[in-house]
Amino acid sequence: MTYDDQNFAKFANAMFEAIAFTDLDCPDCETYGAELSEESKAKMKHDARQFWDRCKHLIEHNAIEQAGHDFWLTRNGHGAGFWDRADDLYLGWDKFLTEVSKEHGEVWIYLGDDGLAHAY
Repeated sequence: MTYDDQNFAKFANAMFEAIAFTDLDCPDCETYGAELSEESKAKMKHDARQFWDRCKHLIEHNAIEQAGHDFWLTRNGHGAGFWDRADDLYLGWDKFLTEVSKEHGEVWIYLGDDGLAHAY
């Protein structure tokens, strides 16, 4: 596994942690306790890879996991994200990272008939 692959894995895993926190571990959500479907994982990982390939050079090594969380929070308007961090975390690129996240569009997680959480 290359250094870039390792860093992308950190970024993507952090994004999945944010998905779990906001959409799967929320007792008020219909998807509470559900597992994210493999198809949805692949879609989210694809989106994360597109973002990562475009923006990885703007993310410091110590901010990779935070960036994974912020990608999910920002694209879905969760009230926190790239724009909400201290200026030095993203070296002044927070507005650009916010714009790129928003380009990916919002993702809605819903409970399927199969008992799995799905993304659209």
